[in-house]
Amino acid sequence: MSRLLSKAIATTLIMAVFMTACRKEPVEAGYAADTGSVHIEHSELLGIARVAGRTVSREMLEQHLTMRPMPDYAGDVESVVRERVEELILYELLYQEALRLGLDKEPDVQNKMRQILAQLLLDQMVETPIRQAGISEDEIRQYYDEHIAEFHHPGQRRLADIFLRADESLTADERREKRALAEDVLQKALEGHRTGTRFSSLIRQFSDKPKGYARGDTGFFDSSGAPLHLDPKLVQAAFSLEGLGLVHEQVVETADGFHIVMLMDKRAAVEQSLDNVRGQIARRAYEEKRAIARQQYIDSLKAKTKISVNQEVLRSVAEKLSRPEPKAAPGVPVPQP
Repeated sequence: MSRLLSKAIATTLIMAVFMTACRKEPVEAGYAADTGSVHIEHSELLGIARVAGRTVSREMLEQHLTMRPMPDYAGDVESVVRERVEELILYELLYQEALRLGLDKEPDVQNKMRQILAQLLLDQMVETPIRQAGISEDEIRQYYDEHIAEFHHPGQRRLADIFLRADESLTADERREKRALAEDVLQKALEGHRTGTRFSSLIRQFSDKPKGYARGDTGFFDSSGAPLHLDPKLVQAAFSLEGLGLVHEQVVETADGFHIVMLMDKRAAVEQSLDNVRGQIARRAYEEKRAIARQQYIDSLKAKTKISVNQEVLRSVAEKLSRPEPKAAPGVPVPQP
């Protein structure tokens, strides 16, 4: 089936889900046995319209109007409403014909319908209750208190750090050699803009991993060294640099070794009251609450459902995908194994 036809069928069946959900009467699949042709009739007693025995109800029309609202320039409201009714009749006609032809059995359509129904289920069981409950003032304040460091913190710095370990296990001569190496690396870093040597390449080439933070990246810290408990000498060097990308012109010596540092980022001090960030927190808290509720609902379904995975089939599919398909020049057939 062409991709365009699959999309058209999926759209029709999506509308069918919407229309079926709005119906107040039982719905049989396909045409009635005694229906030789499509018959359309309009009557208040039968709803807005009936198509081959199926009702297009007032409720369906009203919901359709929320998705296809009246245009601002509409002069004749009744004419627009009639157009919307004709749209619903068209969807019903297409839906019934699609069922008659068995297009709802197409794998692409069934996969799309599974996705649609899964989302409808999550919306009904998770999304709607969360939206209706909203986020309380207590929840907003709790979130603010739990993330207080984000809304109140002093100025911060972040360093790229080439660390050469030289702890107490080294002899005096070994430490002097390590110091000389650090001075050499510092010169390479300072001349990097001229020689094209990137600071990151020097990190990969020379840096050991320090305690408390990642190799080559201190993360953010304030003027007291918190939350990393950095050596005051390293902190002083960081706050003496103002421009991003600047390298400190001296090797920083600490008890555990030598540091060549570059200012990678900085943050201004932040003081945000709860009133300043209430809307932001409400959105974040809502998303977190929604994600937790969604996962809990899915976990509850998994807990009461037997699920098994055929690992052999899974591996065979993965192997097939990992083998590139043979290609041939235009007009030359691909050799078959």
